[in-house]
Amino acid sequence: DLDRFKSINDSLGHMFGDRVLVEIAARLQRCLRQPDTLARLGGDEFVVHLHGADRQAAARAAQRLIDAVARPVTIDQMQFTLSASIGIAIYPDDGTSLDELIQSADTAMYQVKERGKGHFRFYQPQMNADLLQRVQMDHAMREGLQRDEFVLYFQPRIDLRQRAVPACEALLRWQRPGHGLVMPGAFIGVAEETGLIADLGHWVLRRAVAQAAQWRSSGRPLQVAVNVSALQFARPQFVQNVAEALRDFGLPAHLLELELTESILIRDAEEALAKLQALAQLGVELSLDDFGTGYSSLTYLKRFPLHRLKIDRSFIAVMPEDEVDAAIVAAIVQMGHALRMEVVAEGVERAEQLQRLQALGCDHCQGFLFERALPPQALADWLDQRAAELVARCVADHP
Repeated sequence: DLDRFKSINDSLGHMFGDRVLVEIAARLQRCLRQPDTLARLGGDEFVVHLHGADRQAAARAAQRLIDAVARPVTIDQMQFTLSASIGIAIYPDDGTSLDELIQSADTAMYQVKERGKGHFRFYQPQMNADLLQRVQMDHAMREGLQRDEFVLYFQPRIDLRQRAVPACEALLRWQRPGHGLVMPGAFIGVAEETGLIADLGHWVLRRAVAQAAQWRSSGRPLQVAVNVSALQFARPQFVQNVAEALRDFGLPAHLLELELTESILIRDAEEALAKLQALAQLGVELSLDDFGTGYSSLTYLKRFPLHRLKIDRSFIAVMPEDEVDAAIVAAIVQMGHALRMEVVAEGVERAEQLQRLQALGCDHCQGFLFERALPPQALADWLDQRAAELVARCVADHP
């Protein structure tokens, strides 16, 4: 299968795309022996039958095909480069009929697609088991969303300067029947793959806003931060959805923070900027999550109406022992302040980490050193009974 071929059809038209397919087919044909067979299944998918080939010969042929596709294509004085993903099935181990072999090769090819494209993989029986598990999990999540099986936990965020807890982050959990409380690492990847992540994100947004409004009405105004997926952010009605949630539950906009990743902002910077400005006009606060792991352009970064940078936990984990990571954290703190943003450190679990962060001038932190994510009532109890003393003790220990 050709990678990202849809962009050729979308930008240059299907007639131009057909000419590209003719060129690619000719290249593939030249890579094969006389007894081999090349067929086009449809779209940009091709099937090759290698006659009497073992695994080593199949691997060599697959690499020849990949290299042939990767050579620059020139049509009408326009030059561009494509890549191909290939799945390989071996007769009779991976199927005894044509349909079975193509299905096995197709399964292996999609494994390539999920792992970066542009290379090849042999089919393995476990792939079908993994695929079935993902299909079943997707179905269970969709039913779970309808049955209200998902719940929100909230992790407090500590203001190191004020020695207070002004905010918390909403974190999704799945109370899956027969499985107990399922952490997001077990299901978010499937939700992103199937597109369900946008519906989950919409549910989280409304449930978090409702919870923040409830806390406010009980005399505890606590800002709630909500993670936003790229697919959710890309929806045309996203800003409207945020505005409706605030209006429906009567929450002042400044008590909602939206956490965005760098990949969201660089995908279409101008469109992202327009949406961020619309959100800022609502009064919602905006933060850039997992900062330091993506590819943000500083030129764009200074244009985005962001309130906070959140340092990725991978830098915090070994910061006391690794001077390189400590230097990266220091640079992020200085840059954030230069851009008039507050800086938040995630994953603070040890006193030494807190000490370094305070010395560097970090504004906020969250992590197990203070408290893990809790259900709403448990967080309220923690705030009433333990938060002030714990924060004062931890922060006072490292002024």
